[in-house]
Amino acid sequence: MTVLCVLWATLSTVASILACSGFYLPYWIQGRLLGKADAYFSSFRRCNYPRLRTTNAPPEIVYECARYSSFWDIPSAWWQASTVTMGIGVAIALIGALTLLAAVTSFLPHILKTPKHTRVLGSLQLLAAVMICGGLVMYPIGWDNREVQESCGKSANVYNLASFKEALNLSERRNTAYDVRVVDGSAHENRTDDDRWNNLAEIVNPITTRCCTISSHRSI
Repeated sequence: MTVLCVLWATLSTVASILACSGFYLPYWIQGRLLGKADAYFSSFRRCNYPRLRTTNAPPEIVYECARYSSFWDIPSAWWQASTVTMGIGVAIALIGALTLLAAVTSFLPHILKTPKHTRVLGSLQLLAAVMICGGLVMYPIGWDNREVQESCGKSANVYNLASFKEALNLSERRNTAYDVRVVDGSAHENRTDDDRWNNLAEIVNPITTRCCTISSHRSI
């Protein structure tokens, strides 16, 4: 077994572990929700999100990290595509790394002894890298979805997150929007939960106090 083969297996293993961790952890972007809690998002998981218990009750924040209830609950078709593409890419990368580890540790020593097998492994890793990069490119296209706008401001759009200045101006102009809605409860008695969810961005955005950013959060 050559040093090059050992180095290849080691780097592949480290890269696949990092790819799996990055795909699973939801700290891709960071925003501010209801002026109370940081909100984090990835393509299929989120941390800290609003929930309505009853029709006239104020929205509350659920302080937990969880995946969406189903694939179709992911708020953007681009995030759904990103999840599938990156998931397949990460799986291929992991399979390639495990195969290389098996070859280096003498469980499958014949794999690295023939050019055909090494070319196949190299091609699989290249395919995995392309799919992971493709998923990362798709992800910001979905930044115009409702949940990102609730945490980052209405101007959040494709490859564009809301700015701190805009969020602060909105906060100054409409800081009492939610209080007015609560006091004037008689005008909203018959409003359905769907109506409240459709208008939640109007409540949340004025209270946004920090711009949405690419998260640098580190989790143990």
